[in-house]
Amino acid sequence: MKKVAIFLTIMAVALAQSAISQDITLRFTGATTDGNYVQLDSVWVENVTRSWREAIVYPDTVMSFSLTGIADAQSHASELAAYPNPFNGTTNVTVTLPQSGNAVLQLYNLAGQKVAERSFDLQAGNNIFEVALQKPQVYLLAVTTPQGHSTIKLLNRKAGGGNGISLRGNVVEKRHSTQPFQSGDELKIVGISIINGSVETSQEVLQAQTVSQDFTLLFSASTANLATVTTSAASNVATISADLGGNVTSDGGSTVTHRGICYSTSHNPTTSTGYWTSGSGTGSFTAHVTRFLPATTYYIRAFAINAAGTAYGNEISITTTLPTGALKGLFTVGERGRKVLFSQGNLQWSATGGGSTATTHVVHNNGRAAGTWRFAPNQWDTIGAANSNASSSYTGWIDLFGWGTSGYHNANDTTNTNYQPYSTSNSIVDTARNYYGYGPSTNMRYLDLVRTSALYDWGYYNVISNGGTWPNLWRTLTKGEWDTLLYYRNTSSGIRYAKASIDGLGGLIIVPDNWDTTTYTLNRPNTPSATYSTNALTATQWVSIFESCGCVFLPVTGSRNSQYTSGGFYWSSTHAGATSTQHASSHAYCLNFLSGTIVWGNYLRCSGYSVRVVREPE
Repeated sequence: MKKVAIFLTIMAVALAQSAISQDITLRFTGATTDGNYVQLDSVWVENVTRSWREAIVYPDTVMSFSLTGIADAQSHASELAAYPNPFNGTTNVTVTLPQSGNAVLQLYNLAGQKVAERSFDLQAGNNIFEVALQKPQVYLLAVTTPQGHSTIKLLNRKAGGGNGISLRGNVVEKRHSTQPFQSGDELKIVGISIINGSVETSQEVLQAQTVSQDFTLLFSASTANLATVTTSAASNVATISADLGGNVTSDGGSTVTHRGICYSTSHNPTTSTGYWTSGSGTGSFTAHVTRFLPATTYYIRAFAINAAGTAYGNEISITTTLPTGALKGLFTVGERGRKVLFSQGNLQWSATGGGSTATTHVVHNNGRAAGTWRFAPNQWDTIGAANSNASSSYTGWIDLFGWGTSGYHNANDTTNTNYQPYSTSNSIVDTARNYYGYGPSTNMRYLDLVRTSALYDWGYYNVISNGGTWPNLWRTLTKGEWDTLLYYRNTSSGIRYAKASIDGLGGLIIVPDNWDTTTYTLNRPNTPSATYSTNALTATQWVSIFESCGCVFLPVTGSRNSQYTSGGFYWSSTHAGATSTQHASSHAYCLNFLSGTIVWGNYLRCSGYSVRVVREPE
């Protein structure tokens, strides 16, 4: 049954010479005698003492009474309600004002970001708003009126067209009644509800009313049984989603108003642990659920709700996947909560795949290019000084590269020898347009390594041997995304990063959005001035405590041109200018963290720096 209450506010004024008013508020909820909630369609209030009778009808929720010739009752605080809630994309929100005035409505998402705001001059009474929300998640609606500040949680279950607030109208017909009322009048109260298609009347309440009171109007127990539902086998289980469903084989003698699946990381999930709805009535249903974390086991049950309550099906389990080469942590890097997965280690390249024979790999146009790309086996792995051996025939691995040197053929590099992964060249290819050849061939001074220019990025062009074979899979974070990751991201713990060392090697820990501070106490988190010794870890601690929770470790790597072992230099995909007119397109942005600081560098694109790539969850 729907948990919907109807509120009746009676403003009563005692007949006293001082003409001081008294407010009496009556609130009504419907329920069956066996404890199931009932939606009240109307409530009839009869004043037996003064021989009048009036009704309040859903969704009108407030009516007031006062005595003619007596001072108006004192204003009381505004009311705030939403129906339906939960909802699919849009819902109606009622803001009830005892007197006219301005109201400011603000919508916030889970990250605490304001997604919509409107200001209205409202009349006294029930003001109805339509709230539209884009993403399926919990939102907070804050309403500020002359009477104070109120908030309500809104649960959106399906994607909508956008975030917005619009005023639909004002309902005043039943806001005020001139029927006489005095404290101590005898009231007879009866609730009306439609249950299983028939009109039902609650048990009668008859009493003298002198104080405010909450009423539960009781209806006869429902004769309906719980519905019968089974859980279907899961399919298309992916990183954060799965196709799930069930079959309602019997409605139990009462209409199934809601059905869907519920989920939890513990056995016996219920609608209170997490759910996804999929229509109503009997029959089979399916739902593409996108509420999961990567590499996590969930327990699933279908459910069906009718007048008798909530029925659950058999339990199944799924384990979401972890893409090849990816860590399990999810990290917010952009607006509207855009999240990414990080690769398991820094990017590395070898002309021979670490062996003695030259190798090739597949490129996006089904051709082949020299060498082998891979992710470092461990997050703390670095090549170090051996990067200075970089060449087309060097049999070892290198992990420091020029900006955009994925191996894509620059159209202006007619010899096709410069700007490969092993390149250290800073020669000018085309002084009229391109200057240094790293990055996009056309108008490179203004192009980042995104969209069509991502052909020069390491994630699009080349197959990564331990990271997947699909095109457009991995990419480099933009400068803005790095900033969001380190400085502006909202996490459940409030922690975004911390300086640390693993077996003495310094670096930067980046914790996922759902990091739990009880897992491990990090010293001086979110502090650029911290040193690497602030959090000294062993490799065993890192793997068992941090990596198992999806944390990222960026080791210090220095640069190819200067073995600067105390600094970590990581390319972004964002271009940068330079002070020299001739070399105006020769620089790109690089994240630079040292023991005691974190800064942005604007460096020559031929500089050899580290690359840690990301991919979308799906």
